Amino acid sequence: MREHVVSICNLIIERGIEISWATPNGIRADKVDEELLALMKKAGCYYVVFGIESGNQKILDNINKNETLADIERAVKLAHKSGMMTQGFFILGLPGETEETIKDSVRFAKRLPLDRAQFLILDLLPGSALWKEHKEGYKEDYSKESYHEPTWVPETITADILKNWQPRAFRSFFFRPRPLFSLIKFFRPSQIKYIISRLRDFRIFNS
Repeated sequence: MREHVVSICNLIIERGIEISWATPNGIRADKVDEELLALMKKAGCYYVVFGIESGNQKILDNINKNETLADIERAVKLAHKSGMMTQGFFILGLPGETEETIKDSVRFAKRLPLDRAQFLILDLLPGSALWKEHKEGYKEDYSKESYHEPTWVPETITADILKNWQPRAFRSFFFRPRPLFSLIKFFRPSQIKYIISRLRDFRIFNS
């Protein structure tokens, strides 16, 4: 996989292709290093998103993430140092989740040099590894909005706590100088409808 990324980046550079690109679906923190990130930046990558999932090591172990918090912190700091914008995806409601582990995730997100963060409620997708493991407790309901409403809740927490913490996590992360400045810096008037929609979808001011 690394070789593939290196080959693509080198081709972009060798052919003088001037493009800007990002990794919006998220990459693994343990698969990048300073050399690779520098090459990606040189090839036009301006925005790196990491699939962090949780700021609690036990939760990461529960889902067989095979990454450590140290791996994640190192990668985010290296990406930030390279001059790229950074974002982290966090999932609320993974196996073993409690209110305290959610707080761990929020604290971890705020400790990292992330420009943006997403706090999404676990959507147990049919066919996924987690679905296969926990499908007995899964309630199929396609009227629910993906990543905003629980489709499965671990025994260690309640659906109400998950739903209440999602907007709290967003507010705690974004209502700080660095993330707010990043949002303002890249704000465009054409985004107003999208921003209002996102604020409504994640109930930012409704809890």
